[in-house]
Amino acid sequence: MKTRLLTCTLVTTALATATVLAFGQDKGFPNRQVTLVVPIAAGGGGDGVARAIAEGLSKEIGFPVIVENKPGGNGVLAANIVAKSPPDAHTVLLGFSGVVQNAALRKDIPNVLPLLQPVGQMVSSGFSFAVSPSLNVANLQDLIKSVKASNAIIDYGTNGVGSTQHIDGQLFGKQAGIRMEHVPFKGGEVESLSAVMSGTIQAAFGSPGVFKTYQDTGKVKILAVTGAKRSPALPHVPTFAESGYANLDIVGWIGAFVSKATPDAEVARLSTALQRALLNPRVKERIAFIGFNVDFTGTDDFKRQIDSEMSRWAILGKDVKLD
Repeated sequence: MKTRLLTCTLVTTALATATVLAFGQDKGFPNRQVTLVVPIAAGGGGDGVARAIAEGLSKEIGFPVIVENKPGGNGVLAANIVAKSPPDAHTVLLGFSGVVQNAALRKDIPNVLPLLQPVGQMVSSGFSFAVSPSLNVANLQDLIKSVKASNAIIDYGTNGVGSTQHIDGQLFGKQAGIRMEHVPFKGGEVESLSAVMSGTIQAAFGSPGVFKTYQDTGKVKILAVTGAKRSPALPHVPTFAESGYANLDIVGWIGAFVSKATPDAEVARLSTALQRALLNPRVKERIAFIGFNVDFTGTDDFKRQIDSEMSRWAILGKDVKLD
């Protein structure tokens, strides 16, 4: 038995060493610490995903991987840091799907996509829509009926102007015939959830896993999730589409980007390392707990996806008010 365990240990160690050597046999990527730049504050679901990816990537490449939170400017601050970094794939933006919506819909902030090279999509997830228990509603239909009867306005929190959650709220309000007033929070979903619980706002959009924690303690009530299918983290919560509201099949994603001038060979090596990192069982478990799905797509497919979403948002944007 001891001989067998020793043999397995030696084989595992040899494989791990071979992986590191395969990446580090020249001066290309990776050859030192990698920094993942995240455009939101620490503590939310997206931040948790970034830290799970950092753990897996570090084990994969054999170098430290750190997370730097750089909220501000609706993602522009973080994107510019990466765009101005050396083009060697060691400084990586974990950008959110809102970067595409900003490029397609907003003229008041810079379009950062031309400054970046897509590497691949990492994860995806629908968003949960939660309200204060003080509203005393059991589902979307109850909420809409109550709001219309009192001619009320629902103030809802999101990660920021132009974010996927912001647009989700506007699309829902338009289809339901109610007024949804957007309230952006620099601190993201953690801050917006706190505002719901304190009564400052009535509702918020955010990560299913994070919101579930608060629903389990009775602090919020989740009424629906976006996306084409229910969230694994919230299997008993219907989608907006199930409740009769189309166009809310939108999911958010987190993707990797590097400086535009990064050579294709370095981009390919980073993409491969990230894909392997996402196969790590512990990484997958951490990401699933937060309510995201590992949903990797390579560089070429990710580029096509961004182009497709740009076209879709140009159409959907006619139904939303981004201010």
